[in-house]
Amino acid sequence: MQWLPSYSRIRRSPSTMAKPSSHWQDEACMSSSGKVVELRFLGKVGYGEALDLQRSLVEHATAPYVLLLEHTSVITIGRRGDAANILDAQDVPIVETDRGGDVTWHGPGQVVCYPIVDLGDAPGAAKAHVCTLENALAAVVRRVAD
Repeated sequence: MQWLPSYSRIRRSPSTMAKPSSHWQDEACMSSSGKVVELRFLGKVGYGEALDLQRSLVEHATAPYVLLLEHTSVITIGRRGDAANILDAQDVPIVETDRGGDVTWHGPGQVVCYPIVDLGDAPGAAKAHVCTLENALAAVVRRVAD
């Protein structure tokens, strides 16, 4: 599959993201729909490289993925963004993206979750998926906090 070389290159990078214990390994999990979800901890990954990986997975992956990672410092401007909302970027790179939202800073210490899942065309599927993700991440935070 074409996306494997890019994915493999990222996986060999040293991870700077703290994993609380040995149970935080890359793993396959079962979703509520019965599909296997590939969970990957990628460590620190540049925004452009992570975006390329996500696009490749959308095109080529046969299973749902959840990518957990940190970005090097970057400010993104989404489709509804306004560069005037950037108060002081200093030396932080600014990237325009085709995603929603306004202006967002991503950087070290901020864990980002990218789900790569086919939601189909059902009305309300995206909203239901976001609610499911919120509940799942809240459960992970509770597990880490214990």
